[in-house]
Amino acid sequence: SFFTVTVNSGNTMTLAANAVVQIQNAMNILGTLNTANSPNTIWYSSSSTSIAAATYNSLRLTGSSKTLANNITINNNLSVDSSSTFDASGFAVTFATATSSTISATPTGTIKFKDVTINSGKTIDAGTNSFSVSGNWTNNGTFTSSSGQTVTFNGLDNQTISRSSFQNITFSGSDIKTLSGNATILGTIVINAPVTLAMGSTVDTIKGNFINNGAGINSGTSTFVFNGTSQQQI
Repeated sequence: SFFTVTVNSGNTMTLAANAVVQIQNAMNILGTLNTANSPNTIWYSSSSTSIAAATYNSLRLTGSSKTLANNITINNNLSVDSSSTFDASGFAVTFATATSSTISATPTGTIKFKDVTINSGKTIDAGTNSFSVSGNWTNNGTFTSSSGQTVTFNGLDNQTISRSSFQNITFSGSDIKTLSGNATILGTIVINAPVTLAMGSTVDTIKGNFINNGAGINSGTSTFVFNGTSQQQI
């Protein structure tokens, strides 16, 4: 456990396999953080409030709200413990490497993304952990989640969402939310005014309810497929 860690310019801090480094105050990376010896974890705890720009293997957050200082890459798991907030609403998060990883927030942790990229070959399992995305969603890999999970796209500017399968999805905030690839909604889709949902030529499958709270819909040449196994509300 460290209070403050600084990696000076020209220096490299290398984490061993199975290492867990707890940061109680701040981590300053002016040089290089090498987390290639998987698995390992950087754990921001206590009063630490800023998450340094780096490539992490696994990232764990406890205690107060933590905000990204710049873009980061996570190669393994993201864990946000009770009463903590992962606030990435100002920068981008990339989930890299061709492995299966998890996003978890237990039980009252909060996760706020801006731009999210899931690289090719990468699988992200969010389980039942809901989160928001205020920027673009680029899924070149696989995103999975469990019943009850919701992804809320709540940006105040235009957002683009690539092909994915969601449990539940909510569109809020403002401006245009564009589905650039086929979407599968296993649960409910909610579209809140003043959002406009644009779909181009996608084929979108909805197995639950379709709830439009006064929002605009630009369906283009898209197709909605309602194929739930029980009664659906539209």
